[in-house]
Amino acid sequence: MRLASGEPDAVRRWRIAAWLLCVVGAAARIAAYAQNRSLWYDEAALALNIARRGFVDLVAPLDFLQTAPPLFLWAERVMVLLFGVNEWALRVVPLVCGILTAPMMWRVARRLLSAPVAVLAVALVALSPTLVRYAAEVKPYASDALVTLLILDQTIAAAQGRSGIAEWRRLALVGLAAIVSSTPSVFVLAGVIAFMVSSALLAKDPVWGRRAIALAVLWGGTFGVLLATVFRPLLGEDTPIGKYMHWYWAANFLTPDPPGLAAKFSALLWAALTNTFLGDAAFRGATTVLVSAVLVGVVVLLAVRKTPQALLLTVPIVSLAVAATVRRYPIAERLILFAAPLSALIIAASQLAFSHRRVVRVRGWLTGTLTAVVVVLAAWGAVMRLESDVGRQESRALAREADRTHATGVPVWISGGGEAAWRFYTNRVSSPELTSKFGGRALAADMLLGEWYNAGPERILTVRDDTVSAARPSTWSRTEAIRVRSLSRPCALLFLTQTQPDEAVSLLSSVRQIGGRVRESRRAPGAEVYHVCFAQADS
Repeated sequence: MRLASGEPDAVRRWRIAAWLLCVVGAAARIAAYAQNRSLWYDEAALALNIARRGFVDLVAPLDFLQTAPPLFLWAERVMVLLFGVNEWALRVVPLVCGILTAPMMWRVARRLLSAPVAVLAVALVALSPTLVRYAAEVKPYASDALVTLLILDQTIAAAQGRSGIAEWRRLALVGLAAIVSSTPSVFVLAGVIAFMVSSALLAKDPVWGRRAIALAVLWGGTFGVLLATVFRPLLGEDTPIGKYMHWYWAANFLTPDPPGLAAKFSALLWAALTNTFLGDAAFRGATTVLVSAVLVGVVVLLAVRKTPQALLLTVPIVSLAVAATVRRYPIAERLILFAAPLSALIIAASQLAFSHRRVVRVRGWLTGTLTAVVVVLAAWGAVMRLESDVGRQESRALAREADRTHATGVPVWISGGGEAAWRFYTNRVSSPELTSKFGGRALAADMLLGEWYNAGPERILTVRDDTVSAARPSTWSRTEAIRVRSLSRPCALLFLTQTQPDEAVSLLSSVRQIGGRVRESRRAPGAEVYHVCFAQADS
């Protein structure tokens, strides 16, 4: 049966299913946004830069060792100017990007795949627990995924209208905008160049080849300028941000360093596929199933003579792996989220394997059943992610309560990882950093900033961090305890968030050793406040 518009009734049903998934995905992202969780460290640190810098200064190296693409920072700055410095305003840009991701996936998938297969790709992206989470965080990871889809969409549009120069010009502009709005977009643009060059060779079209070379020069030159200017401090190992990033992500490069290349590669597959699309709802063997689907998808695209499309989707992932091998881009769940749409399209393409005339009649049912399973598992994973306290740092209420107590004359010590949240939630966004008479840094005479506690790097696998003391007093805890006692009158507040395991226990052990006691404590997920007193504080 066909509708008056000429659209087959079956296709219409699949289109309705896709838009229902888009609505459910949008609802999940809005639910995450409505939770209004406190900013965790990276969010708060980036928010401080956005709040206290102008548009030009946001291009310079950021404070608190943060980094983000210029266009994303400018968009965030506009939101702050319009709606004020608050979580709601800061999270609008990621939310909008997250909501637009699923409809854009349907648009792109329909350009490449049949309707039933395209719906599977939409399901994977719309209900991805990881994409849902980062649509409500002040970081560019949700926008990275959307930028990937915008690039793919314009690339396919240019390919379908080979003779028209307008689509090529739009593709050039989209690529330029992508470079300044999404750091990993350069990997996706590498896939675009591979797509165009292979298409030109297969079609023996010299015009396409020349245009591909022109775009490669344009995009490569633009990215080179950014590397030499905006991103130069990030890449150099002689700058504070460069040193920190190379140290922090040292274990997340695809190198033979511990825990070994095989273990890292396995963790990469889990982060890129299983955790991204299923989250905590993943079943045993889920990674193997998803990896198999990816391999089948690539083989099928090659088998049906869609080599350019296969390169468009796989070259970015290969480029990412190469960059991780040469220590230029680390592997972490949030940093590779830009590749989620690519993986979803490849997994969906695996369904084209059922194109043999003996099974093509039931392919729709097979794909529909698989899509239903994905929807159930991914939705379950998304709900579990929304309910989880993992990664939460609910410092807002504790910081404000501690600040009110501080206003009554009680000094406060702030952990190194708590500085950004304390500044943000106590309206000390632009307060200058001082040198304390008790040693170290301070925001005021009675407001000390603690040193970072054995700051351990992020790891691609969870392994024992030997830099973290097992709740025993350490040089760090003894030094900070003495500073707290010197600050006390005779009591003081300890505000901690973004802490390492046992950081508070280690500090409190040293406080007790020098005569202190905990008078009162309050805890929230990822944040703690202690009211400690000394029998005889230093004068």
